Amino acid sequence: MSDFRDVHGGRVERRQVEPRAEVRHQHETVREVLVAKGFRKPVTIIPFGVNTEAFSRDRMAEHDPNQPLTIGFVGRMLPGKGLNVLSQALELLASEKWNLLVVGDGPERASFERSLSTRGLLDRARFTGAVSYEQVPEYFKQIDLLVMPTETTERIREQFGRVLIEAMAGCIPVIGSTCGAIPEVIADAGLVFPEGDAPALAEAMRRMLSDAELRERCAMLGKARVEENYSWDVVARKTIDFFTQVLTGVTAGEATTVKFESALRAQVNSLRRNNEKASA
Repeated sequence: MSDFRDVHGGRVERRQVEPRAEVRHQHETVREVLVAKGFRKPVTIIPFGVNTEAFSRDRMAEHDPNQPLTIGFVGRMLPGKGLNVLSQALELLASEKWNLLVVGDGPERASFERSLSTRGLLDRARFTGAVSYEQVPEYFKQIDLLVMPTETTERIREQFGRVLIEAMAGCIPVIGSTCGAIPEVIADAGLVFPEGDAPALAEAMRRMLSDAELRERCAMLGKARVEENYSWDVVARKTIDFFTQVLTGVTAGEATTVKFESALRAQVNSLRRNNEKASA
């Protein structure tokens, strides 16, 4: 078996994977890589979870139609995060009404600011700088549309996109690139564009900015998707099921069925013995 490389943000050596009875990962693309590399044991998909109580809203925030919508980028400003693509796409939307909120910091911030300035867009952007994780939910409340334009590089391939499910939990419509697991996380609850394609990103943002019904639909689908797949309760149940299967060879649901059937058989046998004694 060849070595497993570039799995979950780094190199997974043969000695780390081969002896395992089962492997747990956060998204389907990792399973595909492992199978392609020759791993033949079960691979269970358990995604990252989100604290729905911290990020949740019942519906999209009310919007004043006289005010521009706010496009949000949340995360570290690193090479490969698609900030150059975002800048190019925003230039194509210069005639539209929007503001930009960038939550986070990183080595690409200065370059991104210069790019926006060159395009005459810097005065429409607000940068928070680095913030604590506890502050992030409050900034999400200021965002009407989240964009995740990550690009695949030698060092970066989006392995999940936690900010997507945080936004979706808060009824914020999302747009993401085709990089890594982003399309898998978004599914039908947002818009996906080919990574590196600025015109396609611009068109996706234009659709969201101009179509309130589309934003509402994506917001509701996103919230439902998070509650069904990414809440801590769901992730905890999947984790329990995973370890139950590893330790016992059956799923948690099967284990419950086995216990019930065992108890039922014991009860039937007890009744049979009692009947035999009564007959005697």
